[in-house]
Amino acid sequence: MKGRYALAAGTGAAALVLGACGGGGADEASATSFDIAVSNATEPYSIPWLVGKDQGFLEKRGVRIGDIVPGKGGGTTIRNMLSGDLPIADVGFTSVLESGEAGMPLTVVGGATQSVYGLDFYALDSNKRVRDVKDIRKWAYTNPQSVTRALSFMLPEVAGATQKIERTSSGGVGEGVALLEAGDVDVAVVPPSVVAKTDKFRVVVSSADHLKKFQQSVITTTPEFAERNPDTVKAVVDKAITYDNWSAGFDAEAIEQAVKAQRIAMDGKELEYCDLFRTEYLPQDVSSTLPAECE
Repeated sequence: MKGRYALAAGTGAAALVLGACGGGGADEASATSFDIAVSNATEPYSIPWLVGKDQGFLEKRGVRIGDIVPGKGGGTTIRNMLSGDLPIADVGFTSVLESGEAGMPLTVVGGATQSVYGLDFYALDSNKRVRDVKDIRKWAYTNPQSVTRALSFMLPEVAGATQKIERTSSGGVGEGVALLEAGDVDVAVVPPSVVAKTDKFRVVVSSADHLKKFQQSVITTTPEFAERNPDTVKAVVDKAITYDNWSAGFDAEAIEQAVKAQRIAMDGKELEYCDLFRTEYLPQDVSSTLPAECE
């Protein structure tokens, strides 16, 4: 039931956020065309853009989406973006933080997923030893710089788990499921659509039970593209929705939680929020609160 609800909520959110873009009267023949990168091929990340492309919502605002190019979590999405002429991406926030520290600056122009609902870690139901977070010894995350890697550090901390944990980069969500099924790891992320079809997996850590707000992904672009194409950026980030899971706006608490998780997983320098986030592309009816006051 939970997997089906996650998918339904994601679909509804997609229809609302992109449907709201349909109120403009832009000339569809002169729409700006580009491909877009998303964090993963799994449903929470791809559905909003698939719905918008299928229904033509974005075209009515002057934007035509071509290919939707999925990464496999972490820095793979940013590498796809920067190396594949993909000017805008819906990408994991922790990978944006680490890319900036590595000298690949991006500009955050909108929120996206502001919770970790659906990012649950599962064990094989047959693995009776692993019942909660304190039983986990081998933990699979997708890729370096990913939100799932940050969660593998933060969730044990907030749950009070102190055991030694071996963390493994699986290379992607599907690959993590394969490691789980092979018995090579105790837990991994399993997509809601997979969980809904089988009773093979059992949730061990429900991330949203421990972290109510968390900036999981953000809509990013390069500083140069934003400066050259402000109307295109505004069309992509046109309206927010009321669901807590997805919003085009900024939420200071969600951002702070994600930064804290990234700092636990990897030491980093103090973040200059006002350099990373740009609020001028947001519509007036969404939250634009940041953890710092910006002029």
